[in-house]
Amino acid sequence: MKIYSITSSQNNTFKIFCDILNSKGIQEHNQALIFGEKAVRETLDKHNDKCLGLIVGNSSNRISAGPEVSAASALTLYKLDSELFKKIDVFGSHRPILLVKVPEFQKWDASARIKGCNLALSFQDPRNLGAVLRSASAFGASQII
Repeated sequence: MKIYSITSSQNNTFKIFCDILNSKGIQEHNQALIFGEKAVRETLDKHNDKCLGLIVGNSSNRISAGPEVSAASALTLYKLDSELFKKIDVFGSHRPILLVKVPEFQKWDASARIKGCNLALSFQDPRNLGAVLRSASAFGASQII
């Protein structure tokens, strides 16, 4: 596991972490952050090929032992100064944050005929998006627009 310590808000990697806290930054860098212990564990377990790194604070926000830890050992570990970690940990989880690469989204074709449920979403508050996407997946939505 590569380990990088970041102690300055002027660090280019830290600036990217700040950028990808919004949709424009996600699109620009093709990276996103996943928050929450359960979501991080599940992503490491089921989508390891999309995982790039773990971001932790100097207070050693660790993931406890489990099968995902061996998957995480191939990732880059970014150890942030406590104050920098607080800026990235926007939900206040105090847990490791997972850095992932964003898959390229296909352009929506309104004329395409797709069987099943096609769910069209419009959000003003992106904090609701995760719950909606998980629900759509659980109910077997064919496509999310």
